[in-house]
Amino acid sequence: MRIWTVVTGEPSPVDGKATRLLRTGLLAQTLAARGHEVVWFNGTFNHNTKTVRFTENTLLPAEGGLTQAFLHGRPYGGNVSISRICNHIDVALSFLKMAQGMPKPDVIQCSYPPIELAAAVAYYARKHNIPYILDYRDLWPDIIADVAPAPLRPLARLSLLPWTRLARWSARGAAGIVGITRPFLDWACGFAGRKAGMHDRVFHLANGADAATEDAGAFWDAQGVTADKPLFVFSGTLSRRMDLATLIDGAKLLPPDAATFVICGKGEAEEDLKARAGTAPNIVFAGWRNQAELQALMRRARVGLLPYKSSKDFAWSFPNKVGEYFSYGLPILTCLEGEVSKLIAERGCGMTYREGDATGFAQAVKATLSADLAPMKAAAHTLYAAAFNPKTIYNDYADYLESFRQS
Repeated sequence: MRIWTVVTGEPSPVDGKATRLLRTGLLAQTLAARGHEVVWFNGTFNHNTKTVRFTENTLLPAEGGLTQAFLHGRPYGGNVSISRICNHIDVALSFLKMAQGMPKPDVIQCSYPPIELAAAVAYYARKHNIPYILDYRDLWPDIIADVAPAPLRPLARLSLLPWTRLARWSARGAAGIVGITRPFLDWACGFAGRKAGMHDRVFHLANGADAATEDAGAFWDAQGVTADKPLFVFSGTLSRRMDLATLIDGAKLLPPDAATFVICGKGEAEEDLKARAGTAPNIVFAGWRNQAELQALMRRARVGLLPYKSSKDFAWSFPNKVGEYFSYGLPILTCLEGEVSKLIAERGCGMTYREGDATGFAQAVKATLSADLAPMKAAAHTLYAAAFNPKTIYNDYADYLESFRQS
């Protein structure tokens, strides 16, 4: 089959050999390995690192059945900004332009959001009678209105009406809808004006722990991050949508030699968080780290931290980090309510504390320090194999896309 996968801003092999691929990249590689002719559309702008890969639409030579196509979009600094909206419009128009001169696919799989790119895919697919699948990973535009101050929410919903209509139009024409959890799937099918049917599926986010190409233990040794003290680790975007302030305040309540808290990543909240941490000797800001460095860190860690605020989109989902932590057998310590906290309670693979409760966080850390974590680690490994193993998930996803083969 000729299959297109469409996303913007995900990591790509062009970003460096140690780059960790995410959902669309892993799916594209899986499809190519199964003998399909795959075009993986991505953005010229890397969302995570805020760097420009190419300055125009770019099509790379095929390698092993996989062609990378980069859709031009202007750069942006803030994740919530007019320039990001403009980037999404740019990328949607770039897709329509690039798609014109390419052999038509048998099926298209498209990440949602952004709304504009999904609409461009829907327009192209409908025009050429091609089945398309929308893969829902966020609750746009609803979540945008939900995070507005309560008095302004009616106005926010009104201002978002054009995007809401565009999103509904795209969903209603989809041959299949995919959600990262059941609540996501039900929400997306509601957008399409129907209940989930035989062509709709749930595939969890799963990125896993691929073997690194180098041993990065020396990097952490140089930072003083060793297994001599229990390590509590977080890796992700340092966003204001995370409750990292509570993590820092709670860490400062503990004796400095009780544990080390390692925070990997960058984002708009980074400088404020560093100022909040001050000179606390048990908190390490490590910046963005590559695959090998993160793998070495996770292997030394005692617990994975998931300090997500309980907004609807997070509460309904299993963030990428859930499967990643489980792949290393790490119990999770989180303030996130909803699907994650229910999973932890049901499967005994972590502990919870209340969002904003620094004392509660410190107490939870103490509990993990005194507990025998072997049962939690075993539960994490078992759950990873059953529900978050990327090889299983993306092969199942490939089976699903193959079911849309046209006779």
